[in-house]
Amino acid sequence: MDGFSGYNQIKMHLEDMEKTTFVTMWGTFCYKVMPFGLKNTGTTYQRAMITLFHDMMHKEIEVYVDDMIEKSLIEKEHVQVLRKLFLRLKKFQLKLNPAKCTFGARLGKLLGFVVSEKGIEINLDKVKKCDPIFRLLKKHNPDVWDKECQKTLDKVKHYLSNAPVLMPPSPDKPLILYLAVFGNSMGCILGQHDDRALEDYKPLNFNFSNKVLMYVATTEEGAQEEQHWKLNFDGASNAMGNRIKAVLVSPNEDHYPFTSKLDFDCTNNMAECEACIMGICAAIECKIKVLEVYGDSTLVIYQLKSEWKTRDPKLIEYRSLVLELIKEFDDITFCYLPQDENQMADALATLASMIKVNKQEDVKPI
Repeated sequence: MDGFSGYNQIKMHLEDMEKTTFVTMWGTFCYKVMPFGLKNTGTTYQRAMITLFHDMMHKEIEVYVDDMIEKSLIEKEHVQVLRKLFLRLKKFQLKLNPAKCTFGARLGKLLGFVVSEKGIEINLDKVKKCDPIFRLLKKHNPDVWDKECQKTLDKVKHYLSNAPVLMPPSPDKPLILYLAVFGNSMGCILGQHDDRALEDYKPLNFNFSNKVLMYVATTEEGAQEEQHWKLNFDGASNAMGNRIKAVLVSPNEDHYPFTSKLDFDCTNNMAECEACIMGICAAIECKIKVLEVYGDSTLVIYQLKSEWKTRDPKLIEYRSLVLELIKEFDDITFCYLPQDENQMADALATLASMIKVNKQEDVKPI
């Protein structure tokens, strides 16, 4: 599957829009979405895809920039994974190019190779230029060097003589030629040993710009189940609007904020419940099993702890939903946190109230 104008589906940050301005005869304009041609567009798009599909990658799908492959062993599983993938694409409003999508394929070409149920094989179309030379090595073939063979050899010689130089050679060190020869392909690299190289080098840390990616890259799949995560939530309903905010805090004190604006009438306690549910759902999606939930609403916290009775009919359904969601955790606790200690959630909830919401949307994620 291929993304439709993939880069243009990533919205530009408001502060970065003015950096993409260009002048035309009709006036000065800027890009609202990420344009093609910028230095970091490929890296940014790949990072976005990994963030959105990290739980499916290398298991159900493979993603390389805007190219996606869904893989499954049986046809029934194929349909289920496709449905899951399409729901994820719909959730984040990503579009595909139907003209470049193929479904039910048993093999396909990817990055110059052929991927099938047999594994990864060489794409024979890439080695056709060398076929005239290899044909002479077969049995019962006339040993005739024709013009086609000479033309092919000249192309190979030109390619090898203009191969990329990764590092200039040192004249006082011997050159070493490494060969890799297979049945239908071959490769080589000419290099030297560098005494400055570090053996078994392991970096102290990884400088990922996205902390979510850093956590996924450095944490084993089952390790986070035994670690305690924290969730701070806050919601408010006033003249500025209805907004909710939740912040997940990892054991390493990394913060992952979530904020939304509500476009329906609700009380302050309903907004608090919406914020709590949004944070708990985010924790479930991250496969967190041990969670400490903190909120500055005394009523909501003590009702969820079953220490106070829920008498408001509007809050009964919220409480029932939360009790159903917490079944996904091995251990979850609810704690009251004074508002002056919950400043991050309160500030971002206020920011959410300034965002415009379409009338068709009840909840606007930000």
